[in-house]
Amino acid sequence: VKVVAAGSLLEIILNQNEISFPVGRVTFYHLGPMTFTEFLIAMGKKKEAELILKSKVPNYLHEALLNELKKFYYVGGMPKAVFNYQKTGSLLDVRETQRDIVQTYISDFPKYNRRIKLERIENIFLKLSFNLGRKMIFQKIDPDYRSLEIKKIVQLLMDARIFTPAYHTDAVRFPLRSSIDLDIFKLYHLDIGLLNYFLKTDWDDITNLNLTTEPKIVGLLAEQFISQHLSYNENGLEPPELFYWLRDKSIQKAELDFIIQKNKKMIPVEVKSSKSGHLKSLLYFCSETKNKSALRFSTEFFSDEKVKYCGHVFNLSTWPIYAVEGLKADQVKL
Repeated sequence: VKVVAAGSLLEIILNQNEISFPVGRVTFYHLGPMTFTEFLIAMGKKKEAELILKSKVPNYLHEALLNELKKFYYVGGMPKAVFNYQKTGSLLDVRETQRDIVQTYISDFPKYNRRIKLERIENIFLKLSFNLGRKMIFQKIDPDYRSLEIKKIVQLLMDARIFTPAYHTDAVRFPLRSSIDLDIFKLYHLDIGLLNYFLKTDWDDITNLNLTTEPKIVGLLAEQFISQHLSYNENGLEPPELFYWLRDKSIQKAELDFIIQKNKKMIPVEVKSSKSGHLKSLLYFCSETKNKSALRFSTEFFSDEKVKYCGHVFNLSTWPIYAVEGLKADQVKL
């Protein structure tokens, strides 16, 4: 008899109970939200999705894919939200679906840990949604709670896969996880559509985001999109995993959005929500580590350039944000 078990509480149950498994008879699959290419396929744009996955996007599709990206920013990748949007084209239906999903999560909170008060879990849940992409400092999340209590709630929400941590790595050896610091991390949301629900970002905000008046929101959405696409690798056989690099203990402060492994190389990744934006941290990292390659995601089309900084020369590849899944293509060289 084959048995399938699924749900956001499964990870918590496995962590809190002593459960024995028959060796070789249990396979774990880690499923996240639908990706951008899966969203495109659902919208009847299979050709565009295949081009992204092969990392062969032609220039003439660039603006059209940026427009589709805005739709994904709003709808997100929760299957029911995508299905309702594909079926009705109604953004109102999408927002109602997102509201239902969030309320379902909140209704499940008492099952996470009955020794922690529901209102405390709900309060931290909401506050974390407004503190994404920043180094986690428990006391700053809610000064009314003890750090240890906040830490327990954050761990529960991570176990439930509502939030995904990106851990700091020294990026000095392979694999990246071998040099991580579990006490230094930042969080990203499960899904960009649900994040927009929390931010109360409506469709007009998405289509008319002003880089001058709303730089933080624009930047957060871009980072969130990249994070949820970098999280799940190996076709769901591995749990979500993210790394970043931070230096804040010296005069030279710097932070890289993400660090990835590709072709047996460590690739520093910066995410820019527009064509502009400085690359000070990336330049510093590459010159200090003598890294030969770096990757920038932005609204620009594909390009490569040689960059020289403090006597060190490296290759900077620029990719459009929507093309992140193309990193999986075998022919991609960075």
